[in-house]
Amino acid sequence: MAHHFHQQGDRRLSISHVSTVVSSNSAQADENCMARLIMVHEPDMPAFMGALHPDGSLYENPVDLRKAQKEHKHLVSVLEKNHVKVVRVRDILRMDCEENLRERLKLERLAMKNLSYKLDNREGDQSSLLSEHDRYLISDEYKEKIVSEMSIEQIVDIILTNPTIYLRKADLNTALSSTSISFSPLSNLVFCRDQQITTNHGVVVGQLNSVTRAPERIVTKFCLEKLGMKVIGEIPEGGALEGGDFFPAGTDLCFIGLGLRTNWKAVQYCFDNDLFGTDRVAVVKDCFDWAQERMHLDTVWNIVHRETCVVLENIVGTDSEQRRLVDLFQKNANGVYELVMHDVEFSEFLTSIGYHAIHLTNRDQQNYGLNFLNIGDGHLICPDMESARKIAKDEHGTGKIEVIDYSHVSRMYGSIHCSTQVISRERPKERNELRKVEINQHKGSYPPVWPGANDRKQTTDSIVMCPPSGFFFNYQTASDNSFMTAPVLTKSQIQKMAMKEYSVFHQLLTRDFGINVHVAINGRIDTPDAVFLNNWFSTHEDVEGKGPTLILYPMKHPSRSKERIPETIARLKQRYQNVIDFSGSEKEGIALEGTGVFVLDRKRKVAYMCESPRADAKLAKEWCARLGYELHDVGIAHDAKGEEVYHTNVVMGIGSTVAVVCLSSIVNDQKRKEFADKLGATHQIIDISKEQMHSFCGNVIELFSPKLNGPVFVMSETAYRAFNTQQLAVFSSNNIAIAKASIPVIETYGGGGVRCCIAELY
Repeated sequence: MAHHFHQQGDRRLSISHVSTVVSSNSAQADENCMARLIMVHEPDMPAFMGALHPDGSLYENPVDLRKAQKEHKHLVSVLEKNHVKVVRVRDILRMDCEENLRERLKLERLAMKNLSYKLDNREGDQSSLLSEHDRYLISDEYKEKIVSEMSIEQIVDIILTNPTIYLRKADLNTALSSTSISFSPLSNLVFCRDQQITTNHGVVVGQLNSVTRAPERIVTKFCLEKLGMKVIGEIPEGGALEGGDFFPAGTDLCFIGLGLRTNWKAVQYCFDNDLFGTDRVAVVKDCFDWAQERMHLDTVWNIVHRETCVVLENIVGTDSEQRRLVDLFQKNANGVYELVMHDVEFSEFLTSIGYHAIHLTNRDQQNYGLNFLNIGDGHLICPDMESARKIAKDEHGTGKIEVIDYSHVSRMYGSIHCSTQVISRERPKERNELRKVEINQHKGSYPPVWPGANDRKQTTDSIVMCPPSGFFFNYQTASDNSFMTAPVLTKSQIQKMAMKEYSVFHQLLTRDFGINVHVAINGRIDTPDAVFLNNWFSTHEDVEGKGPTLILYPMKHPSRSKERIPETIARLKQRYQNVIDFSGSEKEGIALEGTGVFVLDRKRKVAYMCESPRADAKLAKEWCARLGYELHDVGIAHDAKGEEVYHTNVVMGIGSTVAVVCLSSIVNDQKRKEFADKLGATHQIIDISKEQMHSFCGNVIELFSPKLNGPVFVMSETAYRAFNTQQLAVFSSNNIAIAKASIPVIETYGGGGVRCCIAELY
């Protein structure tokens, strides 16, 4: 097996061969600095196993392994021709094991973790049939004996294929007989960039977002430590960080992609432990796309030279439905990263920091034209001729460009940048002050990070929204939300449509009305209602004289409790340092779901609330007492079918001068009259029917539009069509604009409208 697939030749490495390269610099500060040491893994036995079922192995297409091996070897030869030291994973594992028993024992211990003996209990429990000798034959002691007598190549094969031997009590001959052997090969290890990132401070071991690929990080960490690399941190469980999302761009700045493969928990961990090693970090957020073919930042963007980059034209511009947004974080005087710019369109940000962007097409991206490797000073190794020609024609790129055939390796769903882990580059000759100067010059042209002081009490121009990246029909919440419809489409179909709706919704608010929108990616796949983030927190200008305040709420259903992710809370706490946390009441079965159950008249400090299982009356009174609000209980509300309405903000929406209310839904006559009298004294009421309520006419919110310099009622297209002419005239007579968002998928399967998708910042 070894000779057939490895084709290694005489490639014997020793630690001394690479130690001088590593010891002089075990980091990379800039993608454009000269590469000194690169780690690769050529496709061999694990890739052969993966090719047996490409889709199940995360491959894009069927693979001809021989051709893929030939292409990979050519890539290595090109790198070595250009004076880059290349080390292969298989060679690192073998390194010094023949000469040094200590190194062999380390390798054996790793192999023992990857080799499993299990009883085959398909025909009944075998454990009671085993003798003492039988038990020895499935023990770690026996496993150690077997591994100790294997060749180095055999041990490496165990590490890369993860075999499991299934055994049962034998009837004849031997004590146990093998019934089957299964493997969990590291068939994607050829893309050895993803398991870690190499930053200005050193190596950070990541967490791969795919269960199939998770074991790869153990092997690459072993290799890096064997090379003497400084591993400065490891992303904890729950975090996701993959190397294809990271680009160093100088000692002052790096880029990290956030989306399908890297999440906020990992980024926050790097912030908290200073793992990026730069004063500024640009977080490039995939808020609207989440497509497998654009899974990493290096599939849509790359650095050509010091001030030149390439970018997929589909993901830039405010009109793009797949656009990326950038949050810029900067260390403060205490060394803590703070948000200094937020949700800037990617191409605008690149321009602001001095990059010239070469736009490549969807065709180029599909042929991995952006997934080239810069080995220093603009010297590019490219997998696609047509894309390379476009880069070469641009006058801003000056480095050498080499094009090689990598099409068969790319069938495994990646290309040259993906399959090369640069673990050492030369240090930059000078600190890149340009980026800092450009950022400071352009900072004033973007929306403020947090809302400023104003005389408005009821409305704000600043909000938080959460993309529906994990959106689906929530079977838990459907038990008490009659506005939800059971799905007839698949989860992936619904998610794709919801993300597209959400992208256009965001465009409407930001581009057309100038609303200052913070996009907070949840990233969890087990929070189908995360798009409705107004239920788990609210913000207030001042509570109890302690300044801007963040309030956290208890949720009724467990799936919704998971929406309170620490990373979004940490972001909000930069401004809202006074935190009132009611979420602990969940342990007692108590719920109070934020501005879903409270509809606030902030100017007059009145909290209107319908009774429901999601609105605990006692806790509501405590909330009002602490915030200085009057609680007005309007009683139970029913929909057209006589079912209890789950949230108050479906029944009503209150603006500065106009309120939309379904009065007929309020069951108690006396409470209905008292409520109508109280609200009618301060607002012009648009009374909607129960049928209009089911079209989310009550689930509306008034915001302040900086572009119009006036109020705008945000509603869904469904709601707008359900209002009659006389009702719509009330908005215009009060000089209130209307913003219409088309979100039928979110409304239908989530049971919430546009107001549910918006959390105000005050």
